[in-house]
Amino acid sequence: MRASLHRPWIGLGLAIGLACGGSSGNEPAPASTDSTGETGGSAGAVADSTSSSSSIPDAPPEVIDVGFDVSLLREAESVVITAVVLDPNDDVSLGELYGPETGSLFGTFEPGLSGRWTITVSWTDVHERWPLSFTDELAVPFVARFVDEAGLEVSAPIDVRAVCGGLRNVACDGECVDIQTSSLHCDACDSPCAAYVLGNWGMTGGCEGGQCRPFWSECFDPTAFSTCNEVCAVTGSRCADGGCLGETSMVYLSPRTCEKVQAGQVQPLECDTALPGPLGFEGAIRCCCG
Repeated sequence: MRASLHRPWIGLGLAIGLACGGSSGNEPAPASTDSTGETGGSAGAVADSTSSSSSIPDAPPEVIDVGFDVSLLREAESVVITAVVLDPNDDVSLGELYGPETGSLFGTFEPGLSGRWTITVSWTDVHERWPLSFTDELAVPFVARFVDEAGLEVSAPIDVRAVCGGLRNVACDGECVDIQTSSLHCDACDSPCAAYVLGNWGMTGGCEGGQCRPFWSECFDPTAFSTCNEVCAVTGSRCADGGCLGETSMVYLSPRTCEKVQAGQVQPLECDTALPGPLGFEGAIRCCCG
């Protein structure tokens, strides 16, 4: 009877021992990581991501915008050009402006913040390189060039609008003029008129309405010409009957008096009237030409 009472506890101990032994030594070990970190999908993805983000493919710079501080370039003034340049590696190292029109270097851009590059273009600097002669407005052509540290570059055309406004709407050799009144550029550039002050007569000649006004000629020996028509022909013009405040000719007692640019004695002569000839003294004459 005593032996049979203890058998159930022996069986129970064996069952407990087997249950505990089943959980030790027989389960597969967790996967180990090697030196490359490729133990699972997530570690490999991190490595690939780090590698791709550290190598951005290089490309040339790009000019995305060009602006001006003022819209028009006027005589004796300047305009500031601002170019916004983007680069994948943000390493643009040089900005240059070429022109006008020719391939010569005009100047160098100054770098600023956020990819902004600036340069100042003045009317005087443009005219020294490319004479400004135009009517109303002219597009002055430039080319901007930007280079990064890898030698990659981009070029962009830039036009600067030069203007002459109001009555002085024509540029002649870099100067805005009114060709209706300019004695140097009457009706067109480089089309001069004689103009000077002659004693009490005041201003003689000049430009009016785009045409040269009659003017008193230089001093001539009255014995060297027959008429005022001949005198004016020497000046490349025609005699103007009564064109100088109603008069056609003036005589002087001496060439010295005439050359002082003073008014002389008016003579009632017409363009084809014979000049007085020898005056009995060393005299001079002016004729009205136009």
